[in-house]
Amino acid sequence: MGYYRLILALLVAASHAGLTFGRFNPGEIAVVSFFLLSGYVMTALIDRHYLDLRRVGQFYLDRALRLYPQFLVYSLAMIAAAEVFGLRHLWMPAPPSLTSDFAQLTMLPLAFSERFPNMLLPQAWSLGLELMFYAVFPFFLIPGERMMAAYASGLVFLFAFCGRISPDWFAYRLLPGVLFVFILGSWVRRPEIRLGRAPLALGYALALAALIVALTIWPRLTSVCDMLIGLVAGLPIVYGLSRARIEGRWDELAGNLSYGVFLNHMLLLPIVERLLPSASAGVRFFALIPISIALSYVTFRCIERPAIAWRRTLRNAPASPSAVAANADPATLDRGLPDFLYAAASRRGSSAG
Repeated sequence: MGYYRLILALLVAASHAGLTFGRFNPGEIAVVSFFLLSGYVMTALIDRHYLDLRRVGQFYLDRALRLYPQFLVYSLAMIAAAEVFGLRHLWMPAPPSLTSDFAQLTMLPLAFSERFPNMLLPQAWSLGLELMFYAVFPFFLIPGERMMAAYASGLVFLFAFCGRISPDWFAYRLLPGVLFVFILGSWVRRPEIRLGRAPLALGYALALAALIVALTIWPRLTSVCDMLIGLVAGLPIVYGLSRARIEGRWDELAGNLSYGVFLNHMLLLPIVERLLPSASAGVRFFALIPISIALSYVTFRCIERPAIAWRRTLRNAPASPSAVAANADPATLDRGLPDFLYAAASRRGSSAG
């Protein structure tokens, strides 16, 4: 899944560079696949290493060590670029403030992105949502309560779809309305014991029906349509990739680079705009790609890899035996699986895990 993650990160970058597909936002569509991948990978990670509620604290630390190192580096670099060189993107109309910077560096409040008029890394709102997902997911997965959580989240999404509550907030940005998307990804990895893949098929059918209604009979807001398009397009891809098990060092490398690309493009866009002031959005985006990938490689090697040993220490700590982990196919279990922005699983393990 490494190539797919890198493609998704580039779609987010394309969105911020000003490229769209008609009235649809490629970045918003791509983020939905990140949610699906997160549900898939976190299920594998917990099954393999943390399938005991007594280890939830270690799971949280594992995730913090995954998300924060590069995020903090690029956030601080954005602050320096704005303060020293006056480099600001569209989501930072004024110089950053100390209070806002500190709140954003904690990551979690970014899920409420509209409260920050000057965003350091506007795409990082989804990382705040990820932290919310990490906080609650073990308590649904381990006791076997995913179905109930999916029903409740789907109901919230339905209210947002009908316009009874904010569609942008509750059909896209906040966990109550999108938790079911993460759980669909989780069902790809581990089906329900009694129902198998029936909930997955039902969820996909309902999403497809809702998309048809949203595009034709009862037109809905763009954010709702983007969410449904991302779900209808992304779920078969994630399911297919989970069966294909595409592996190899290049796929692994692509996955390792995806997180840096996801984070660094907002730092690099103002630089590209200064270097190519009269170029079109498309030209700037394609000029951005090699720079973003190269910088991502540097920060992965220098910033990300030192934290890998800490996460492996956490994962190798003694844990209670798990019937699920014991009976699962060892070739598909997480062997240091990364989160939704990182490299795919590999039979020999991922260096990013």
